[in-house]
Amino acid sequence: MRSRTFLAVLILAVGTQAALAQSAQCPTERNIVYIHKGVNDTPNDVMASVLRPNTVVLLDPDIDILFSNSTVKGEDGQIGTFRPGIPFIQFEHCVTLASYAPPATTLSLTQKGDGTLPVVPGSGRTPHSLGPKLRYDISGRADFVPFIEMRCAGDYEGDGARFLGIRVIGPDFNDHLGTERGINIRNCPDVEIANSEIAGWAEAAIHIDNGDIVQGIPTEKPSEILVRIHDNYIHHNQHSSADHHAAGYGRRRRRGCFREYLPECFRLQPTFHYRQRQLGRLRCSEQPHFEGWWLS
Repeated sequence: MRSRTFLAVLILAVGTQAALAQSAQCPTERNIVYIHKGVNDTPNDVMASVLRPNTVVLLDPDIDILFSNSTVKGEDGQIGTFRPGIPFIQFEHCVTLASYAPPATTLSLTQKGDGTLPVVPGSGRTPHSLGPKLRYDISGRADFVPFIEMRCAGDYEGDGARFLGIRVIGPDFNDHLGTERGINIRNCPDVEIANSEIAGWAEAAIHIDNGDIVQGIPTEKPSEILVRIHDNYIHHNQHSSADHHAAGYGRRRRRGCFREYLPECFRLQPTFHYRQRQLGRLRCSEQPHFEGWWLS
């Protein structure tokens, strides 16, 4: 059962000076897709749903789905042919992927006339419900390819993404020299990840990079923070030093990221600020603080 002690709160602002103040401007009325246990809870059902812009995808709270080369179909409709170099779950514009607490009757699952959702996204993960589980098998996958990605480049516009109340479980809770990433945010100015559990990732549980569009170092911090990562349980992401490099980040920010930290705690994370290694212990920062531009 999750304890409030283990919640991580991280707020970041990511983007160019022009993009930092822009929200995704998602429409009020959205498509709603329910993923029900034993009905349409296959990996490809989830993958296809989040590729529909302006869609809210709601997962039953007791769903457990394995994404792997042995469960995911490729473009030809066959198991085992999905391309190893692209993420299994790729968000489109203004997509929410969330758990939900089912109402008393199915009549309550229809969107209301004013655009209000019939349930609260993320409400399927509570002290009494662990929430839906999305599991990842790295076998046959390319290095550093994330499981889940919000990308605003190329063929995808993942801004406006919301990921709420879901467990994202990597291939190994033990210390291992892998390269897998749980969630990757790339160049998107408006993303929220909240009330989720993210564990078992060797390279990083959450990876944020805005390097594709960053030009130089801005002269001031952003006026608005639109990438929000908060109230998550991030743990057991372990990767010991190898070739003078350690990983196992709970969250890793790369080029083009402002960051503002609120009180946070991680457990069994081998890399922290300033490379402090404190395996098996909690490390918490109690005071909010701001740190500037990161260019690595």
